[in-house]
Amino acid sequence: MFPLIMPRPLKPRNCACPHRAGYSAVYKPAGTPLKDIEIIRLAQDELEALHLCDGEGMTQEEAGVCMGVSRGTVQRLLAAARCKVAKAIVGQKALAISSVEPERSGYDDIIDELKTVVSRLHEDGEFPVWLLKDMQAITEYPYRYSGTPELVSLLVRQAENYDPYAGAGCFDMSVGADAIAATLKKIVPC
Repeated sequence: MFPLIMPRPLKPRNCACPHRAGYSAVYKPAGTPLKDIEIIRLAQDELEALHLCDGEGMTQEEAGVCMGVSRGTVQRLLAAARCKVAKAIVGQKALAISSVEPERSGYDDIIDELKTVVSRLHEDGEFPVWLLKDMQAITEYPYRYSGTPELVSLLVRQAENYDPYAGAGCFDMSVGADAIAATLKKIVPC
């Protein structure tokens, strides 16, 4: 069993790219109304990493110095940004550039519930470790998954009803690892 990792506060990032207003730009396929397509949210720090590395030609180390974060953080932000941009283009989805993290909302309450469930499942010791690690990743970087609050809420309900013997008995409300893994894959596809 691995130790329960509690997330540390997010380190402030220096972001100076041009898009600074909340959802200052939304890029979408031509001819499709925005209300009819999924919106992928590109966070300001992800856009900044993409802009510095791919737009300005900086190394990840140089971009980290500009942003005030480590090279590893730039690497993760850059990978997330590239993944989101690719999904938006290939999947014909809208890409919304957002500069500010959302204020505390119902999503934050869902993340708090997920943290509680993850902690309890860790203590119980019967929950698959590989699923627990993915769930911890969501609690550590919740803003990356804020576009999927319904799925995160479903994940919380599934985890609360987890039964290692789901499908073997007569309990309809029990949920097995396969169902939880399928939900996680929808939340964290990359």
